[in-house]
Amino acid sequence: SATINPTRFLQFFDRPQSKPLEVKGRVFPVTCIEKPPPSNCSEHKLIESHIVPSVIELYSHHEGHTLVFLPGQGEIQKALKMFNSKLPDNCTALALYGSQSPEDQEKVIKFNDKNKRMVVFCTNVAETSLTIPNVRLVIDSGWAKEARYDVKRRVTVIETVRISRSSADQRKGRAGRTASGHCVRLYEDVELKRPNIEPEILRSSLDLVLLQLIRLSLDPNTFPFMDQPTSDVINQSVELLTKLK
Repeated sequence: SATINPTRFLQFFDRPQSKPLEVKGRVFPVTCIEKPPPSNCSEHKLIESHIVPSVIELYSHHEGHTLVFLPGQGEIQKALKMFNSKLPDNCTALALYGSQSPEDQEKVIKFNDKNKRMVVFCTNVAETSLTIPNVRLVIDSGWAKEARYDVKRRVTVIETVRISRSSADQRKGRAGRTASGHCVRLYEDVELKRPNIEPEILRSSLDLVLLQLIRLSLDPNTFPFMDQPTSDVINQSVELLTKLK
């Protein structure tokens, strides 16, 4: 599963001499190859022209269940509809995303039809939050939905962004939880520009965070955040809270 950066935490809490405890789980080898779309494949036709055809092709050459990582619910429903129209024998196609009901998520997690293999079209909720047994193949589109607070417009917007390298590694690792597996990245490695996901506090509204600090009689401008927001963002939230007082 996902892990923190222990060095940063030790430095933040001023415990450089402490040693982190590491509990290693059993990890199976996962081979990884790249299968980027052809140069003439436009982004708005990526699902029908490259992703779904790749899933159909790769499914027939691998064992176990398959995870297909897509950015969001809309892309999942589109891919699911196309894949179902060409559904291979002995295959069940399901969706998995954060806003699903617990009952729908349970269908994926507790899938136990031994006569069928499962292809799960999922978002990054399957990176770390949920574990699906017997996944042997991961097909990674390399995209994710990310919420970001627009300081100028004072609204949160949802953007489709290229994932970080740490997210790519998490997705790859899903194929090696219970046995050796395979990961196919539908993009080139050079497209992974970010080593890690940007901390949520640096891309979210600070209004409620600062309100809590003020209630505790703490100064937002001197509070030691582990990931320090800019003074402009802090001052804007303080200004808004002052007006609402």
